[in-house]
Amino acid sequence: MLRKNTSFKLIDVAEQLSIHESYLGKIEMGIAIPSVEIAVDLANFFHISFQQYNIYNKSSNILLQNEIFKNLSHLKPQEKKFIYKLLLEFI
Repeated sequence: MLRKNTSFKLIDVAEQLSIHESYLGKIEMGIAIPSVEIAVDLANFFHISFQQYNIYNKSSNILLQNEIFKNLSHLKPQEKKFIYKLLLEFI
């Protein structure tokens, strides 16, 4: 949705980020969840913060949080609590 408020075409953004345009389209439609790296790249591409990117992409925001938290399952409870608190500040 963010891209649609600009003059950028889907293929232009996808090429700049070195991702397939169909994947970017799925991210925009909320069908695919971008990795944290891709989400940061998108935010940087549009010259906005990671927090602003997540506001524009509310449909994938909760799914992105869940993906991040799932990947932290191997941590000790104290480590998880610290990371969760830190991530919530950015998401």
